[in-house]
Amino acid sequence: MGCTPLSENADLTSATASGATDAADRDWKTARRKPAAISCLEFLDSMRQAALQVTEDGDVVAANRHAARMTGRHIDALRNKPLDLILPWLNPENTARWLLELAQHDIPLETEILQFNGTRMPVFLQVRKPDILAADHYLLSLQERPQQEQMPEDLLLSEQRLRQAVEIFDLCHFDWELDNGRATYDGEWPRLTGLTPETHDPLDIHWLLDLLHAEDHGMVFMELTALRQGRKRRFDCEVRLEADKGEEDRWYRMRAQAIRGENGKPERVIGALQDISTYKSTEQQAALIVQQDALTGLPNRQHLLNQIHRVMDTGDAGAKTPFALIMIDVDRFRYVNESLGHELGDSILRILATRIQKHLRQEDLVARLSGDQFAVLAQGVSPGRAVQARIIRIRRKIAETLHVTDEIPVNLDINVGIRYWNGKERLSAEEILRDASVALHHAKETGTTRVVEYFPELQRRMMETVRFENDIREAIRNDGVEVHYQPIIEAHTGRPIGFEALVRMRHPERGLIPPADFIGIAEETGLIGDLSRIVLKKATRQLAAWKREFPSLNGLTVAINLSPSQFDDPAIIDQIAKALEKSGLSGDDIKIEVTESMLMENTSQTVTIMEDMKDRGIRICIDDFGTGYSSFSHLRNHAFDTLKIDRSFIMRITEDKRDAELVRTILQLGQNIGMNIIVEGVETKDQRTLLSDLGAHHMQGFLFGKPLPAKAISDWLSDWVPG
Repeated sequence: MGCTPLSENADLTSATASGATDAADRDWKTARRKPAAISCLEFLDSMRQAALQVTEDGDVVAANRHAARMTGRHIDALRNKPLDLILPWLNPENTARWLLELAQHDIPLETEILQFNGTRMPVFLQVRKPDILAADHYLLSLQERPQQEQMPEDLLLSEQRLRQAVEIFDLCHFDWELDNGRATYDGEWPRLTGLTPETHDPLDIHWLLDLLHAEDHGMVFMELTALRQGRKRRFDCEVRLEADKGEEDRWYRMRAQAIRGENGKPERVIGALQDISTYKSTEQQAALIVQQDALTGLPNRQHLLNQIHRVMDTGDAGAKTPFALIMIDVDRFRYVNESLGHELGDSILRILATRIQKHLRQEDLVARLSGDQFAVLAQGVSPGRAVQARIIRIRRKIAETLHVTDEIPVNLDINVGIRYWNGKERLSAEEILRDASVALHHAKETGTTRVVEYFPELQRRMMETVRFENDIREAIRNDGVEVHYQPIIEAHTGRPIGFEALVRMRHPERGLIPPADFIGIAEETGLIGDLSRIVLKKATRQLAAWKREFPSLNGLTVAINLSPSQFDDPAIIDQIAKALEKSGLSGDDIKIEVTESMLMENTSQTVTIMEDMKDRGIRICIDDFGTGYSSFSHLRNHAFDTLKIDRSFIMRITEDKRDAELVRTILQLGQNIGMNIIVEGVETKDQRTLLSDLGAHHMQGFLFGKPLPAKAISDWLSDWVPG
């Protein structure tokens, strides 16, 4: 059997059923605001309303007891069954569209359901999509379609149900008869509003309108007029009732719908108000929390975006207020947290927030975005000295030494990204924030500029970085990460004593990419750990293979570079141990190279990891020695096995006596304290000769071999095997 939607000129039976169903639906929706909320199916059960929860494909997820009784089936016999079990006329291929259309039109259907015993029962069926259900779920309510002579009893039952709902949910109910204008008021009016409708006789709808706040009066009047004229079926809004002087207005949820007669025209408007003042107060507090940073009390990211949006929308085209969005990042703040603890770190952030605020105009908005990032929205400014002057003031104030503990002074600096808006660009607030973030990122990358104004090329570069990140991920997944090896030789014989493992990335279009082009991106995106695992695995396996193939070349080692970020992760120790175990190597077969810049950060975690490596017999090499601010202090504070003299000292060693003397001093110092010294960047025979005269024992550079794939190195090693 098919199904017929109830039309606007449906008979009174249909209208009554619709009204009862709507009342049940209205009361169920308010139930979810009760502190001990019950599910929609249980609530409708309590209202003697049959209901099923179904998926968009028509599978029954749940049913209530009244649905089970109506269909003659147990609840478990309905679950996970297709809807056409009780609606045999329903075409399964059209179920999703049918449910969607009924939910959108919100009109009851006259149809029949098939009971377990084969009997067909006439029903009103209505489909809704409540917002508390899953996105692809619908609520079907069923009401037995009564015969005409049964209607008075059904109306009485519906009346009783509605009165029960009024009492349960603290509703103020009204019924407006359109033919004579009389309105009756029932429910909780005296308790919830302090007003007694019965003292005003005769009553009409204006009694209710006069209670409303002046700002809500016109809106409700227009909605009620639309119901009376048949232009709308129902309305739902939030209104305020006028409060006594000195008291706050109370908020109410107001819902109303038109009940049509046999001629299809509205005869009555019924509705209800529910006090939601507590809910609104909580909602306002939540809105404040949502837009305020809990740590500093400053506006947060969402508040900033809202304000940018308001500024961009204010004013006529061509007369909008320009502004500058200044994004501030506190440089190296994570080391403050790691060394002093997060509690003191939070105290410093609150101090910084105050310092930034004090050096800006009153109309400038300061927000905390996240962690150690702040933003300033400066309205009415254009590119030039005014913004730069603000940044200089902020930077000077932040740079003032902080004394949060008696022993440790804290000195900080900032990086700044600026995005100007000229009042004409068609952009969103999110795009403005994104551009400022891109400029800040570039300022942090340069390391020296510190302040960068956004320009379109930056966005193009950032997009290339995003694409390149995807390329790195593809290389990791598809064995596109390669390891090349550069020989380290014994100076007086040229014999190989080991190799430095250098990572490369094979790109389908760009070919072989050097590490300088992708290591930084890998560190930023957290992919450096995956790269290092691949290098550790391949380098240790390859060294083990060479030791088996060339046993006469005893003592070969491989040096592996680790990123500074990896010394923040204790898991690196287990990764190295696992690579050694699987390859059959011991700790002294590998060297882990660390840079001076990493040592300058010198976190407790870094020291702990280095000590753990030493305990496992793994040798540690300090790379690029001589390029840092306190190179010699590192030799005193850390027990390194090997020292690599940076290539910058070697480039002009045959021309500049000072470079030669510096190299001689480093060589003698290292050897005197028992360290193995490797000189990097040796490219000419003259450099080799001079370095040998200065006392260098081990060298590395293009003179002896460029970084090559494992196969090429194997061929090169064959030349060193006798016979």
